[in-house]
Amino acid sequence: MEKNYYMLRMLNYERKFSNKLFYNYNYITIGWSFFNEAYNGDYLNVYKNSNDKEKLLRDTLEKTGCSLDGRKVASHRILHKFLEMKIGDIVIIPDYKTFYIAEIKSEPILFSKIKNECGFGENDNPDIGFVYKIEKVKNLSGKSAISREKFADGTLTSRLKARNGFLIINDLKYSVKESKKNFLNNEVLILSEIIKEGSRKNIIEALKKCLSPDKFEKFLTNLMIKLGADKVDIPSKNNKENAVENYADVDVIAIFEKLKHIIYIQAKFHNGKTSDWAVKQLDTYDGEKDTENDYTTAYWAITTGEFSEQAKEYTKNSNKNIRLIDQSELADLILSIGTENLDL
Repeated sequence: MEKNYYMLRMLNYERKFSNKLFYNYNYITIGWSFFNEAYNGDYLNVYKNSNDKEKLLRDTLEKTGCSLDGRKVASHRILHKFLEMKIGDIVIIPDYKTFYIAEIKSEPILFSKIKNECGFGENDNPDIGFVYKIEKVKNLSGKSAISREKFADGTLTSRLKARNGFLIINDLKYSVKESKKNFLNNEVLILSEIIKEGSRKNIIEALKKCLSPDKFEKFLTNLMIKLGADKVDIPSKNNKENAVENYADVDVIAIFEKLKHIIYIQAKFHNGKTSDWAVKQLDTYDGEKDTENDYTTAYWAITTGEFSEQAKEYTKNSNKNIRLIDQSELADLILSIGTENLDL
């Protein structure tokens, strides 16, 4: 059977729940939980056994007190299109600067059926009615987030900007297949990005060759000054005045007087993966003790390696404004401001 291709914009709706289901448990989601409430918690069973799904939709809207205006009814048809997806169909899920390609691996499932196994409690009642199990495309490094800039052609890039929640994109089959191939083979499409990628590698190699953990902290002070900081300090490791926990720590403090902004930096001179330890050190550091006169604060974890999935997950759940800057983003930052005055 020929595969159908879809695009589902879901990661910003019921964000806390949809993100956990997508990133941690490989489910895609949609709302319409109130349809289940109209049928003793199981609209899906009624839908599967219905011979006239358009009539079922209108009856359900009437039953739930929704408008039967033509445009309103049309918007609710999205749910039925979602429920028509089959095992083997391909779904594109847009994210910030990236997207995911996934294959449907199950029939549609009631969210209530997988709620407990995904770590949600009885009091967690998001507007999520239905889910599908999926398998994301991953490259040899285990990454599934696909850069729009690197791997999507112009047609797909344009469609990824569409604000529609759910689209059938069979006309983009070729573009999706090519993006998948390029991603798996790391074949970058854009000339400027090819040049940048070579420059990134050179910068990362130079940092690791020329610096040490202590020198990396000093390098970051010069970087902050070049970014406009008026004052940059490397605080004493023994100073625990701002520590909520004993392990709380920052390596560099950059103060931007004109912006009334302070950035607290945890620096990790690493190869390979950087764990969530750096994020935990920032999360338990109370930078607000230093602030007065309406200064704002931000917390940056910067590594010459890459952040682990645990670090990314911890950051999402933190109440602090923590930014993760890995080797690639650090190299991009250096490329954007130039290397002048960065020497120690």
